[in-house]
Amino acid sequence: LVTYGGSTDQRARICIYDWRAGTVRFQFPAGPSTVSMVRHSPAVHDPACKAAFVQCGDRSVPITFWDHDRVLARPDKPARHGSVLKWTEKKPRAATCCCFTADGRAVIVAMETGDIFFMGESDKDKLITVLDRIPRAHRGSALAVCLAGDDELLSAGEDGLVCLWGFRWAGSRLH
Repeated sequence: LVTYGGSTDQRARICIYDWRAGTVRFQFPAGPSTVSMVRHSPAVHDPACKAAFVQCGDRSVPITFWDHDRVLARPDKPARHGSVLKWTEKKPRAATCCCFTADGRAVIVAMETGDIFFMGESDKDKLITVLDRIPRAHRGSALAVCLAGDDELLSAGEDGLVCLWGFRWAGSRLH
């Protein structure tokens, strides 16, 4: 179980619980960004999965990829930040919601721009980046995304629309 919230000194923290034992495995600062959501991967035990969970946040750091092993091994650099500036006219933009693809290898991110990004690790340089996208999925912010089966995505936006998108995910691209 992954949660986020403020600590007694009002800094955002992420906690990972072992719900079976009822104990906190570890906790750490969420970073400088406001946290709007944390989502756990359905494929957390698959070695090909590059993130155990992701954090959506404000414009300063819209999407952060966390890995349990990296948090323990590299507390000085526990996370990798996803880059979206190339796709947002070089203007910082917030991520409002996210969900993982069924295989857990990419994260579908609703953006305040109305775009929906499919983010993951690039094959070329191993950076977290936008692999594909649905541009202008909504007028105004895209507020929510969730899978509706392996090949359908639901999104809701500030425009009052709920959209059903058919897609096939091929590891790093929409088809």
